[in-house]
This record gives sequence, C-alpha cells and structure tokens, in this order.
Amino acid sequence: MPANLLGHHDLPVLSQELRGLALKNRRLRRIDFASAFPQLRQAEGNRDSCGVPEALVPLCKKALTNVDWIILNGVPLVDTDLNFLVDAASERSCHLRALEVGECGLSVHDVDVLLSTLAIQENTMEVINIAGVQGRFSPELFQQEIAAFSHIRRLNLTRVQKTAGPEPLIPPEVLMTWRLEALHLSQTTLNEQTIDSISAYLASHKSNILRELHLNQCGLS
Repeated sequence: MPANLLGHHDLPVLSQELRGLALKNRRLRRIDFASAFPQLRQAEGNRDSCGVPEALVPLCKKALTNVDWIILNGVPLVDTDLNFLVDAASERSCHLRALEVGECGLSVHDVDVLLSTLAIQENTMEVINIAGVQGRFSPELFQQEIAAFSHIRRLNLTRVQKTAGPEPLIPPEVLMTWRLEALHLSQTTLNEQTIDSISAYLASHKSNILRELHLNQCGLS
C-alpha cells in the first residue's frame, strides 16, 4: 500500500481489503455494495460509516485505481460517507462514471450538495441514482443541477419529489440534450408539465436508444 495514504492501517479490515483490491486490480472498474451492511440498516441512533467511500476516494483522487462506478444503493450513509463522496465529486481527476446512492437515507440538502459538486464530472458521468431521497427538491435548483450531466445514460429518480408548483421536474430543453438508455420515475408524482416534457422527449429522435422507462404508481390517469 502506498505510504502516502495515511491512516490506512487504522481503517476497518473490510475497508483495508477493499482498498487493496481496488489498488491492485487495474481491471476493476465497478464496485457494487447494493443492500450490503444489513447491520447498519438495523442500527438505532448514531450509525457507523459503511467504510466504502473512505476506502475508495483517496485512491480515486490520486489516480491509483480505475474504479469509476460506485454502487451503494440501500446502504445507509452517514455524514462521513457523504463527505468522502463530495470530496471525490469535487476532483476532476476522479473521472467518475457512475454514482448510485438510491435509498441511502440522504436528504434533499445532501443530494443538492452532491449533485452541484458532481457537475465537475460532467464529461464522464453516465449513471446517477438518487432514488428515495428524503424531502422535496426546489424544481429550479434541481433542473439546474441535473442539466449539467449532458452525457447521462441511466437516471433513477424513483420516489423523488419536488415542491408544489407547475414547473416540471425535468424540463424538455434538458431532456432533449440527453441520449438516455433508462429513466426511472416510479412512485414520483408527475405533474402536467413533467408529463408534457417526457412526451416531447419520447416523440423526438433523442429517445431512440431509450430501452427502459419506469412509470409505476406515478398518479397517471
């Protein structure tokens, strides 16, 4: 392990092993811990960090690993985890391609901070999952944040809500810049303007490579 990764031996064993794997295996690109760490979901009060961001982010920042796809869906994340993810998002050298943090107990504020910082990765980001975020987005701010990712391929907004008002969750001018392969909006309330925006996208050649559109329990008539 590189000597400049201070504190490595103070990490939990799992984090040390994960860091070693990401460092040594140059062919490893994707790390999937979806729904891992059931003890964290069952814990009451102050939860411990899952240790995954702390293990990976220092390697990403120093270009010591090729991992660029991090999946943490269903893993409760604490402030320490979020801080490491924001740190990675802020470093263009990390070249992040996918970040999946659906059902991780994040608040709208947490995701606002993460998305606004993640915009630095706009040239490489292809997959974003923020399903189940707690709270309601300001549509103006959310539209600005999500519009930064012009190369997005898969977007999961399951159970993502916005504040009341006529504004669409995603405006048509943003959708028309994307070449999506999958769009998840199940259990997300879709107002008239959002439906019109999606309809315009589906009628356009921009949606030609769309393979998945999830609209279950969206209040559609």
